[in-house]
Amino acid sequence: MSFAQIPPLLILRADASGSIGIGHVGRSLSLAEAWIDAGGQAILAATGPEPTLLAMAGPVPLEWLGDNRLPLAQDITIFTALIQKHRANIALLDSYHHELAFETAIRAQLPLIALDDLASRGHDCDVIIDTSLNAAQFVHYRSKVPADASLLLGARFVVLRRAFSKMPFVAREIAPVRRILVSFGGADPQNHSSAALEALAGLDLAIDLVLSRANPALPELQARVSDASNINLHIDTKDMAALMARADLALGSGGSTSWERCRAGLPTLMTIVADNQLGVANVLESAGIVRLVRPEGKTGLADALRQVIVLALQDGEWRSAA
Repeated sequence: MSFAQIPPLLILRADASGSIGIGHVGRSLSLAEAWIDAGGQAILAATGPEPTLLAMAGPVPLEWLGDNRLPLAQDITIFTALIQKHRANIALLDSYHHELAFETAIRAQLPLIALDDLASRGHDCDVIIDTSLNAAQFVHYRSKVPADASLLLGARFVVLRRAFSKMPFVAREIAPVRRILVSFGGADPQNHSSAALEALAGLDLAIDLVLSRANPALPELQARVSDASNINLHIDTKDMAALMARADLALGSGGSTSWERCRAGLPTLMTIVADNQLGVANVLESAGIVRLVRPEGKTGLADALRQVIVLALQDGEWRSAA
């Protein structure tokens, strides 16, 4: 095969950690899978827990850049070297902490796609993708990207991981809840998982608890569920689509996994762990797809979750329609 016949290579730059979670890597890889399905090639360059990154990347080759965030100048140098090493044709960046200078340096070498969900900072890119906005918010990007940049804004540009797009999910019937999926993101920095387990204590239900090695509370949670016969612990799972298909109800946070739960038709009791999740969460709540859990006054998250769980267990009509 001549070089001209080699499918164009997309190089991804995203990081994972206990503080920023794994969502940036996850949604970048969703686009990488779509790129590959369209005949391209992809490679991921990332910092973070290597076992988690390897599990997430799957068949996408990983250039592991270490556990911790890199200084900007060093990051530019290393990423530039990877672009040249792999003869990349286009780059994708999903990051809050990479400054505008990073985008400018990379865009000088090859076209750049930027992923965002804040609409609060400038970008030097050829394409901007933000699926968290509604139509009234599109104006936020007019002064934040180059005049000739393509804007892919709103939920119609959501790209799901291949496992979700290909999974034959079936409509849910009005039936008792027997299995609950608990997943508050890869890092869960506020440890909502512990509150969820406290809220579920004493209920005769099977529980799938999904965690990653980026979760700083992982040892504590492992110890907590070690003697619980009804709790199945999944660390860096590759089977999230199957777990959603089996579950009758989910406890989780907002973010990109919200669209995966929609694809699975999985009714969800949702907490908010970051302000950038509010837009999508409010839209889904208004549509009756999720119920938001908002602790009020002196009510802690575990008590608030318990109250909403009890109501959800009794409301089969909502669960089947969510």
